[in-house]
Amino acid sequence: MWILSADGQRRLQVDSTCKRVIRSLRNLTFKPGKAEPMDDDNSHMAEATAYMAIAISKGLTLWTVGSSETISVW
Repeated sequence: MWILSADGQRRLQVDSTCKRVIRSLRNLTFKPGKAEPMDDDNSHMAEATAYMAIAISKGLTLWTVGSSETISVW
C-alpha cells in the first residue's frame, strides 16, 4: 500500500504484512469540514504512523542497535 501526497506522488510505502496499520489508514475518518481525524480506534494507529513518517522525513533515525543489543530511540 502506498500513501500518496495531495498531488498524487508516492510518499510512503506500507508493507502488506502491516495489516493493522493498513486497516486503520483505510478506515480513518475526519471531522466534518476539517482536516482533523475523528478520535476513534483508527486514528491512534494512523497518528503514530504519521509521527514516524514525519521523523523519517526530517532525517531522524528511528533506532539503532549497538553491540550491546540496547536500542536507542532518536
